[in-house]
Amino acid sequence: MSRGDGKIMRDLLVVLNAEDRFIDTFELARRVYQVQPDEEGMHWMNDAQLVAVRRALNRLAAQGKIVKRRGYHNGRAHWANERFAKAEMQRIADWDADFRARYHIHGY
Repeated sequence: MSRGDGKIMRDLLVVLNAEDRFIDTFELARRVYQVQPDEEGMHWMNDAQLVAVRRALNRLAAQGKIVKRRGYHNGRAHWANERFAKAEMQRIADWDADFRARYHIHGY
């Protein structure tokens, strides 16, 4: 029997529910672990931290609590809360329907 969402999962949900945008895995890891930049502005995380965040993100997505979008602008996975992702998908569908109607495009 599961003991429920772990601390990383809960922290990820707090971050994702606070913002209405897609956020990449590395930014989420940096924020969950509160990683501060070094003198050169770089944020360093170890493999264990990234693996834990990826595992938690995939589990939240499997539970339907968040949405994953792959290959955004930098090839990384991006994540968003379900509410924002649904609104974004509807916005894109509306734009597509308007574009097709405006330019008389039917099918592919």
